[in-house]
Amino acid sequence: MIADERDTIVAAATPRAGGVRGVVRLSGPQTVEVLRPLVGGPLELRRPTRRPGASLEVVLAGAPRRAPCDVYLWPGRRSYTRQPSAELHTIGSPPLLDAIIAAVCGAGARLAEPGEFTLRALLAGRIDLTQAEAVLGVIDAPSGPALESALSQLAGGLSRPLQHIREDLLQLLAELEAGLDFVEEEDVRFIEDAELTRRLDAALAAVRSLLEQTATRGRSEFLPRVTLVGPPNAGKSSLFNALRQHAAADGRQQQAPGVTAANALVSPTAGTTRDSLTAEVTAGGVRFLLIDTAGVEPGPAAGVQTGPAGVADAASRRDAAAADLRVRCVPAGADPPAKTDPAELNIRTKC
Repeated sequence: MIADERDTIVAAATPRAGGVRGVVRLSGPQTVEVLRPLVGGPLELRRPTRRPGASLEVVLAGAPRRAPCDVYLWPGRRSYTRQPSAELHTIGSPPLLDAIIAAVCGAGARLAEPGEFTLRALLAGRIDLTQAEAVLGVIDAPSGPALESALSQLAGGLSRPLQHIREDLLQLLAELEAGLDFVEEEDVRFIEDAELTRRLDAALAAVRSLLEQTATRGRSEFLPRVTLVGPPNAGKSSLFNALRQHAAADGRQQQAPGVTAANALVSPTAGTTRDSLTAEVTAGGVRFLLIDTAGVEPGPAAGVQTGPAGVADAASRRDAAAADLRVRCVPAGADPPAKTDPAELNIRTKC
């Protein structure tokens, strides 16, 4: 992302869904200048200010309207981004929020890039890099423990221990350099080898402890697993590729550590897929792991086949057993199996 901090940016700060309240956020040097003609009244930025009962001129259904809103203003030294900032609180209607954003952009602002408010807070020194990463962790937390871990990191649960380690190492370096600089001085006692080793080991242990605490935060194993299953040549790989391309076109495809990035091979020859492929995608606002498996003929459990086919069959059955949702691909014209498992969804392919 190439961002110009001189721009005034705007974005919705609440989900795109109906609700009692919706919030549009602005940040940038021209925040007040952008809002003043839309609000139609004086706006002060000497201190944090709330202006209730205001209205904003927008265009809805092709006609000018006045949208009700409360205006909150923060001077640069007090805001999240350390720039002049504002929030417009109104009714949580997606069309209304879109109209407000369009009006603000028409007045001189631009749409914020994903994560740009947090980037500005990072560049301004409001938060550090670990806290910036924790913002995404809070947003994407799929479970209570993941959310708790991300909130702790956002509150400085990682920054403070790292700062302590840094200070200890700087103090140790100063003592070591003093011993080297004044080695000829008889009354100067420099650090002993054993003490140096002990303090370095303590710093190393602290770093390892932090790594253990953060090893699983945000990892893909917290995500629900959606596995495509079915007989060979049932269209699983084609569906896998199509869903990945849809997520990428929507700007929502992500890639976690250890997650496959390549498309699945597609061929009319049955048995093309031998190894499971995994992609992290988002659909309907839900992040999950999508897994393409090798085809498995209906029948008894794995262990009957041998060789590469038997290995692929066993791996597919293991992936299916570990799935939170099994999407069974049934080619058009074939009879679907009886659905007895609530964690399984039958879909038609090759229609």
